[in-house]
Parts: sequence; C-alpha cells; structure tokens
Amino acid sequence: KEISGPTRFSGAEGKRKRNLPRRRPSLERRAVIGFEHLVKSKNGKMSKSDLRVALVELGVDDDKLDVSLAHLIPGMDHDGDGKFDVEDFITLLTREDFDDGVLSYLQHVFTEWVFTHEFTNRYKEMVYGN
Repeated sequence: KEISGPTRFSGAEGKRKRNLPRRRPSLERRAVIGFEHLVKSKNGKMSKSDLRVALVELGVDDDKLDVSLAHLIPGMDHDGDGKFDVEDFITLLTREDFDDGVLSYLQHVFTEWVFTHEFTNRYKEMVYGN
C-alpha cells in the first residue's frame, strides 16, 4: 500500500512511515516552559530575588537590574502578592501595548530568550524526548 506525502524509511525493516510535521510551539507555550525553567521556588512563583537571578542569567546588565525589577513586579503583578507567576510572565511576553520602556525592554529580553536555539532544543527534549 502506497503512502502519499513525504515519507522516510525506518531502517532495517524497510517500511515507509509518514513524516508528520512537528508543531511549532506558540509563544504562550514557550512562555510556560521558559517560566518553569526560571522559577526556583516550589510554589510556582518568582520572588524579586528569583527575578534578579533570572535576569542576570539572561544577560541583563547590572546597571539595568534595579530599574528593571522596580518596574517589573509592580507593572506585571496582577494578583498583588508581590511575586511573579506564570500568568504574569505570559502577559509580559504577549502584551503589545507597553508604554513603559523598561517593560518593553524586558519583554524583548525574555521573548528573544524563548526563541533562542538553546531554548528550542530544551523545548524539543521536554516535549518530544529527543
């Protein structure tokens, strides 16, 4: 029986298998995976010190750290608990109407990170196991 579309041989068996395209993860899905990588606490939220470590890990300059943190939590903490959760992170990455230049800069830093080669490989390992 012929299989139409792109195929590959599966080694010694010689059977044809259909190459199914892998879905590209959405920005929201990448945000969730990225947040899970960055968060260190067991409650699933990032404190100010956790955010500082994450920003340093992502290469934010020391002179921009304090300003960034001063804007990030008050600007994005929707439930007012003083911590940054996954919903806040998704909003930071997907929101389009930032008037605040610091939040726009942080959005760029985090968005660029979730689309890097290293992050994409980590995502593939987590989702596809290869």
